[in-house]
Amino acid sequence: VYSSRLQLLGALVTEAGVQPECEGGLALEPVMKLAMEWFANRDAEVREHAVKLVACCFAHTGLARIEPYLSKLRHAQRKVFDAEFERASH
Repeated sequence: VYSSRLQLLGALVTEAGVQPECEGGLALEPVMKLAMEWFANRDAEVREHAVKLVACCFAHTGLARIEPYLSKLRHAQRKVFDAEFERASH
């Protein structure tokens, strides 16, 4: 269920963007809070989709807007996000 919701949110962010960059987009804060909360899930698939959702937000806003949500990650966790950001940039 979590994975499906994360995928749907990712699709919405990809299509509509995030506010304020895209007027009709989703609000960044609740999306990021949810993604980071679900990144702590014990299911690897849920964590993977949380990372992909954050990468969708990154693609629209850049790192500066999402950096505050990543500040509490351990180094190994941050590397997972950075790798996904690299993929999203290409």
